[in-house]
Amino acid sequence: MVLAGNGREALDLAGSHPPDLVLMDIDMPVMNGLDACRLLQGDPHTGHMPVVMLSSCQRPASRLRGASGYLTKPVTQHQLCHTLTALLKENG
Repeated sequence: MVLAGNGREALDLAGSHPPDLVLMDIDMPVMNGLDACRLLQGDPHTGHMPVVMLSSCQRPASRLRGASGYLTKPVTQHQLCHTLTALLKENG
C-alpha cells in the first residue's frame, strides 16, 4: 500500500509505483480527487487502473466522472471491502 497526502502526490506515486487500485477522497489539498482521477484515467500508463472515489457528498453530479466506483462517507468496512474486492477481481 502506498499513501499520498494530496492529489498531486497521488498522480506522482501512481506513475512511479503503479497500484492495482486507487482509493481517493474527492476533497483533497493541492489537487482535488476529481481532477486527479481525470488525469489518471487520461494517462496511458495509469488509465487502466480502477479508481474509487470517496466523498461525503451525495449529489449525483459529483459522482464518478471517470471513476470505477463511488463510496459515500461514512463507509462501512463491509462496503469498502465489497467494492474494492469486486473491482480487483474485475481487473484481475
